Amino acid sequence: MKSSNKLIHIIPTLQNGGAETVLTRLIEEFHYMNVIQYVFTINGKDTDFHYSHVVQFCEVIQFKNNPKKAYEILKEYPEAIFLSWMYKSIVFGYWLKFKYNISNPIIWNIRNSNFRFFQLYQKSGLFFFGLLSRLLNAKIIYCSFKSKKVHEKYFFKIKKSTVIQNRLAKKIISNNNLPENYILFVGRHHQQKGIKRLLSISNNFLKINKNFKLIIAGYGWKLDYFPFSIREKIVLLENVINVFNLYKKSKCLLFTSVSGEGYPNVLPEAMVCGTPIVAFEAGDSKLILENYKFGKIVKTESDFINQLQKIIDNPFQKKKIELEIKKQKSLLDFKKTVMEYKEFIF
Repeated sequence: MKSSNKLIHIIPTLQNGGAETVLTRLIEEFHYMNVIQYVFTINGKDTDFHYSHVVQFCEVIQFKNNPKKAYEILKEYPEAIFLSWMYKSIVFGYWLKFKYNISNPIIWNIRNSNFRFFQLYQKSGLFFFGLLSRLLNAKIIYCSFKSKKVHEKYFFKIKKSTVIQNRLAKKIISNNNLPENYILFVGRHHQQKGIKRLLSISNNFLKINKNFKLIIAGYGWKLDYFPFSIREKIVLLENVINVFNLYKKSKCLLFTSVSGEGYPNVLPEAMVCGTPIVAFEAGDSKLILENYKFGKIVKTESDFINQLQKIIDNPFQKKKIELEIKKQKSLLDFKKTVMEYKEFIF
């Protein structure tokens, strides 16, 4: 059955990241609802992490390589809604409207929350986007309540905006061949992820807990970032297609982000596996962990290490973990996210 709903996703690339993960799953779910979809990438490549999965459900147009094809689609579907993922894609969407003299409506999909103190360029840019949102009467989706709160301080319009949390975007799969005792970090090597905090915390923890290792799943990491004394205890896995077995067997997930996070996907991923979590407050991390028995929010590195050690020394009972997993799978069902997107967009 052919759907009357038509959607063009605009995103910089389909590389491995939080927004890209949610987009990929959303495309799949909308496909089964017969939504006609296309993806326009601004700087995308066939080798992007999510590309091979996305093309199973809709066509991907890499604009820089095939602008003619993009133009043909825009002319065929003048009523198709642009869903612009992140700031760059918002600008690109309006550029397409100007370049081709089209009237496709645009929905802003904002994925960031706050910026660090010295990110003055980014903060000044928010004022520009805030003014633009009012002038253009934009419809806005925020991925977290923290994101909405922060952006409205920069004069983003309040009407026609909503919060749609990611919940659990990845599908649960299993794999094996992991060390017996390890703590886990999932994220790329980037200041936003609190890498200096991670270095300090892991250095202190691994020196005391001799039989433990730290597994890092994410791109950009190198062993020489860590002190020589603990390098043999660091396992770097780069991009991992399936992370759920990592969560299931981990003694604790470390969440060290400091700013920029909206809805940290790693938290619900760990929660549906019953993995203990120690976290700093960033984005909606505090709000997410309020409903999780095995999650602790801390304010300092010393508190972080103390809570981590308590979890290692006093593991949770298997029966309690099983009950919590069942509860979280219900609370974090991605189908709720899909329906919220559908209702807001169409």
